[in-house]
Amino acid sequence: MKALIAVAAFVLAPWPSLSGQSAVALEAGVITAFQESATFQIGGRVTIAQPRSPGVDFAIATFPEAVAQGLFLFTPDLSVTVALPIGGKSWVLPRIGFSVLAGVFDGDAEAIAGFNVGIGVLGATSERMGVRMDLTHRRYVSNGQTSGGLLVVTVGIAWLR
Repeated sequence: MKALIAVAAFVLAPWPSLSGQSAVALEAGVITAFQESATFQIGGRVTIAQPRSPGVDFAIATFPEAVAQGLFLFTPDLSVTVALPIGGKSWVLPRIGFSVLAGVFDGDAEAIAGFNVGIGVLGATSERMGVRMDLTHRRYVSNGQTSGGLLVVTVGIAWLR
């Protein structure tokens, strides 16, 4: 976990090459293991990208239902993205990166690593506000086996800079 925080801090540091446009979003959505039932998730996302140039996307989410049962699960994602203008003040943001599924229960902590691929759409509703929708597919690797995957659909409010 400390390694993930260190990587995120290093990547999200205010480097001049990443000083383009940024968006911070609070999101809510559903996550499903495809044929199993869906559960609700809440989280946040920070995207730093210049149009048509590589950028960084960092998201973290948790599951209120699990927290209510005393299990703190969270899923940080660190991805490479590119902001592709689609007219006016809207962008498509495809991304690919690393994911972690981590949990804490009764003082014990566990984590498994994996990867994610996703696409987001960000539309500015004013100079400083916007709406963001994302679709993310995550897979985790444990004991050499890749999970069947999780599909996440989120909608959020974004603050633009």
